[in-house]
Amino acid sequence: MLNRSIPPDSFDIENFMISKPTVETLKNGVKVFRFFNPLLDLIHIQIQIKGGTIFETKKTLASSCFQLLKESSKSKTGSEMDEILDFYGASWHVTTSLEMVSIKWIIPRSNCEVLIPILFDILANPEFKSDNLERQKQKRIKDLEYNQLKYSYKANQIMFNTLFEDNTPGGSLHTNEQILDISTTDLYDYYSKVFNSANLNIFIAGNTTSSIENQIYSLFNQVPSGSMIDPVSSLKLIHKPTLIKDPQTDPIQSSIIVCKKGISYLDEDRAEFTILATLFGGYFGSRLMQNLREKNGFTYGVQCGSIYWRNESMFIIESDVISEKTEESIEQIYSEMDRLRKELTSDDELKLVKRYLQGILLREMDGVVSFMKKFIFLHSFGLNESEIDVTLKTIHQVNSDVILKNANKHLQNEDFYTIIVGC
Repeated sequence: MLNRSIPPDSFDIENFMISKPTVETLKNGVKVFRFFNPLLDLIHIQIQIKGGTIFETKKTLASSCFQLLKESSKSKTGSEMDEILDFYGASWHVTTSLEMVSIKWIIPRSNCEVLIPILFDILANPEFKSDNLERQKQKRIKDLEYNQLKYSYKANQIMFNTLFEDNTPGGSLHTNEQILDISTTDLYDYYSKVFNSANLNIFIAGNTTSSIENQIYSLFNQVPSGSMIDPVSSLKLIHKPTLIKDPQTDPIQSSIIVCKKGISYLDEDRAEFTILATLFGGYFGSRLMQNLREKNGFTYGVQCGSIYWRNESMFIIESDVISEKTEESIEQIYSEMDRLRKELTSDDELKLVKRYLQGILLREMDGVVSFMKKFIFLHSFGLNESEIDVTLKTIHQVNSDVILKNANKHLQNEDFYTIIVGC
């Protein structure tokens, strides 16, 4: 009989067998990366556009533009486009981040050649309609009113306002006035700047045919040439970390954020720092979880990690804690930083973190779509699939001395802002 009190044997991952994507460079310079899988007849097409929120000249302009795109067919209404997508068993999803906008089409293989030209026509010739924009504005205002009741939302807004340059969209707080200030002219101007061959790449996963691929090549060859867009918002060059409080009336909880300007994804320490951050607060068994949740019961959860874009990043520790334990929670966060700088991590704890990170890598490689997602992220920093082996090698080689060195280099208390919304 299986003895469930004894954990099964586990083994380190030595390497990955990864099938590299094929690459086609179109005449206009657009690159098409193809991840072939003969068993996947649901074709995943991701259009990656450098045009996220750091490039917008007005707050919410990037997300407003691309969220409205599916409704911007010249010949069909938004509801008619939804009916077409449903009829062909397809979907259209948009994600806007700081640097990138991702437009994802998922289409049954048998319907690609009919549907792709219809969807591409919206990309190439959008008609931003004032009534759609007005409906979006009213929804955004309602969403903002709701979000402003959340302490965690307020804390995140303060964080961006604190870390980003003053008088830029990235460093300004959301307001109704900003939402109402967006016009259809703004949408057209912004879209014309970002929708060009210099800012765009295509990624395809699935059992594509040569006919489907040639159709995609032909259509996206029509994307106009242009130049890379320059960012409007960036992190401040000079930081003066301090305590920032936003007191609330009779709070049950406080939202706390401890944050700093982080290192570039291309920094030589980045892979080692990721292991340190995971150990510190990046998974359920982390130091911060054991302290704030398991030992003290101050919170349901706490997490930390980095948001990377271009050559910048933010390192963030955040949690919602019992209001009367706010100050003590912050003290414990800094206490755990101190411990990482002063004490060597045990071999058993480091081994657990290494196995966890290897498992994460496995899940990112468990299918062609997952691998494509990982590849897209790496490609945004000018890297390719070989970086996965570099990461795996770092996980194998990192030791307690490396963790201690990185903690002393990157986790100095005086580098962090402390933000409290609540108590």
